[in-house]
Amino acid sequence: MDYQEIIDRRRALTIEPYKSLAEVGFDGPWVTPYQITSKSSEGPVLVALHWLDESSILRERPTLQDLGYLPNIRFNTVIDAALARQGLSRSDIYVTQTFHLVPRTRSERISQAAIRRSFDEVTRFELQGRKVIALEILLQANASGVTLSTLQSVIPAGADIPTRKMRATSRKR
Repeated sequence: MDYQEIIDRRRALTIEPYKSLAEVGFDGPWVTPYQITSKSSEGPVLVALHWLDESSILRERPTLQDLGYLPNIRFNTVIDAALARQGLSRSDIYVTQTFHLVPRTRSERISQAAIRRSFDEVTRFELQGRKVIALEILLQANASGVTLSTLQSVIPAGADIPTRKMRATSRKR
């Protein structure tokens, strides 16, 4: 499946009560606005839970139109720091998410059924043949002091975890 077909799948996805990117005025030639700056066809794929909530999109529109993400939130500062440590930039990676719709608020709970449906209808097509890093797992592990090598010992055999360019490392506190 080509990139445009995946965009079309994202545009066709509807799950109540969530809004589409078009409904919040942010539809574009991408699967997710993260890809304004992070759409490498060769680099590893970083998978987040979802992009942003409606209130943040409305409040931060100029920054989002320029970068596709908010550089000052923790999630993004961690990514940027990890990339800098490896001598990489956002253009060296491909960022997407499991849930391709927009919750109303930052704290709104997204059901597992909605996440699974979005993943099955959109995200899985982005991941085919790519090296994938599940960001939520790495960020949670890193916050707990767990290294990537420890994670690899508990991740099922055959899981495709890149180890050369991207590494989760623990910080001394």
